[in-house]
Amino acid sequence: MVMGTTIKIIPPGGKEYTVRTYEQCRVTLSATDRAGSFILGLPDTTGDLVDRFPVGSDVEITQDESVFRGWVMNPPKLKKDQLIYITIEGLDYTARTQKIIVTESYVDTKISDIVLDLFTKYAPEFDTEDVMPCDKRVSIKFPDVFLWDAMEKLSEIAGYEWYVNAKLPEEIPEVEATGWAELVTHTFIACPVPSSELYPSSSLFPC
Repeated sequence: MVMGTTIKIIPPGGKEYTVRTYEQCRVTLSATDRAGSFILGLPDTTGDLVDRFPVGSDVEITQDESVFRGWVMNPPKLKKDQLIYITIEGLDYTARTQKIIVTESYVDTKISDIVLDLFTKYAPEFDTEDVMPCDKRVSIKFPDVFLWDAMEKLSEIAGYEWYVNAKLPEEIPEVEATGWAELVTHTFIACPVPSSELYPSSSLFPC
């Protein structure tokens, strides 16, 4: 079965770039912590790409019905082997909550209201439209903790799972949520098989 794969990168304030060839495309997602990461290797014989995708660039990797959405965490690195290419590394948007520190205190407040308040104050770039209601009330303090840890604690109390699930311009298959959905789909994408529009370079070997 031939899978269709597309890779798109949008630099901050820049135009979307569609990858045509690649040396490496690897996406991983831990089943325990749900925070994914990616590594891309793109041929760059002219040196034009090494400065094209700075930290914070948005990356979307689609393989059939699986969609991974993340951001560049480390500046691209230029490497030379038998050919010249750049490597791009980053995290998915759930992992971004591991970089955001929150300081809040709540008294007798619904858990879903706490979630909405935390994301509104500390991560307004996330869409909270799909946050699931949870009427359980708690009194809780978050003294300089990561938003990730706050969400882990709240989900443990509520008995819910949580994840970030980004809105995409294209339609993607609906996934039945078991907990909150704050909006970047987590999927595992294996080393891609070329589609009619994306061709791996001759030196790419299957995983």
